[in-house]
Amino acid sequence: MAATRSNLIADLQQLHPELQWGEYPLGDYDQYAEIGAPDILVCFSNEEGELDEGLVDPYSTMMGEHCDPSHWGLSERAAQLIQAHNKVFVAKYPGCDGPRQRES
Repeated sequence: MAATRSNLIADLQQLHPELQWGEYPLGDYDQYAEIGAPDILVCFSNEEGELDEGLVDPYSTMMGEHCDPSHWGLSERAAQLIQAHNKVFVAKYPGCDGPRQRES
C-alpha cells in the first residue's frame, strides 16, 4: 500500500508542484470515511492550511462545507485522484455519520 501512496504523491507533485503533499492518519477523519478508506491518507497544503492540519478532502472547506477543488488551488484531476485514494467525504457527512461510524 505504501508504494501506491508514494506513487500517488509523486503524481500529485507533478500535477501541482506548488503545493505540499504528505500523509495523514485516518483517525481524525474516520467519521467521514467510506468503509474501504485506507489507514493512511494523502494530504495537501496551501497557504490556507498546513500539512499537519490533515487537509484530505479536496471538495470540503475547513468548516466542512462543500467547495470546488479550485478553492484549494487543485485541479479536478488531482481532486479525483485524492478522493479515489482517501475515500473521505467531509461535506457529504455533516453529522459525522459516515459508513464507518454506522458499521461500528
